[in-house]
Amino acid sequence: MKFCLVLTLLAIAMACFSSVMNISISRGTTPSAKVIGEWMGKNLPENAVLVNFNWGDFPTIFHANRKQVYLWGMDPAFSVAADPKKTYEMERLLLSPERLSPGRLARLTGAKYAFVLAKREDYVDYLKERGWRPVYETEHGCVFIME
Repeated sequence: MKFCLVLTLLAIAMACFSSVMNISISRGTTPSAKVIGEWMGKNLPENAVLVNFNWGDFPTIFHANRKQVYLWGMDPAFSVAADPKKTYEMERLLLSPERLSPGRLARLTGAKYAFVLAKREDYVDYLKERGWRPVYETEHGCVFIME
């Protein structure tokens, strides 16, 4: 009986320690998202619409900056439910690099800005080679203006 009590208390202590460590290590954002998010919050109009090219970047950028509006949220299925035609067209653009232009994406989405976090550095270079104009670029990522 005492052995079970000791094991139970040990398991509770380990769970609490693990939770505290996870919270202290992971603050809900990455350094790249924090830097880009802070810049956008200070330099872009409040409620400006942004295209985040990869929907997986949404959680970290949202925690870093809630002043702007992001097109891809937690899962593209929500975008499909809200506007299937526009979502499929956006997906086609993102998967057809030869058709992807800032003007075309801006007209489709109503967004004026797009961003890419540092972990997609090759994609930043790719977009710049095709005429996308950065308004902010750092080792943490890039914010483009879509005109």
